[in-house]
Amino acid sequence: SKRKIKYFGVDVNSNLFKPLNCYETLGEFIKTEVGSENTYRLENVSSVRLDKSSFYNDLKGKVDLFLTSPPYFDKENYSDDKEQSFREFPDYSMWVSVYLKETFSHVFNLLKPKGVCLVNISDIINKGNRLNLEIDTIKVLESIGFEYEFQIGMKQQIFMGLSRDSLIKRLYDENIDDYIKIEPILVFRKP
Repeated sequence: SKRKIKYFGVDVNSNLFKPLNCYETLGEFIKTEVGSENTYRLENVSSVRLDKSSFYNDLKGKVDLFLTSPPYFDKENYSDDKEQSFREFPDYSMWVSVYLKETFSHVFNLLKPKGVCLVNISDIINKGNRLNLEIDTIKVLESIGFEYEFQIGMKQQIFMGLSRDSLIKRLYDENIDDYIKIEPILVFRKP
């Protein structure tokens, strides 16, 4: 695309920044292989503290699109960083009411009017109990002021060792005579 894209982001996982900054490597790959002159800046900050990033104040009310796949509570343990959301908020209700609410309040402030927020998140089984991450996320974002528009189904690979019977979101594909994993992308708009 000829359109100049500016990408800003935060990631709590310090392993992606040291010893080699994976984001810089990806940015250089895109520049070299795709020929795109897009700019990007990523910082090693938890999303709950997005307002502490160096670019937050400059971008308030100016962002067109926000795309995220927040951690699925304690299902995704990326690193030993103490700021991992499930370490800071080990109780699910606190994770929803504080982590999700603060994170997406920052996102709401960054988006321009009519800006779009895409959230890839899915319900999980946690210690034998189903956690309704999708509905809880919708409720939190609507309480902030977002308008929920619709859901997009994203087809994913099923990893070896993962039981197809344990998949919460699955769709039977007659062409391959098997189940495929589907995860939702929730689409929200700032009024």
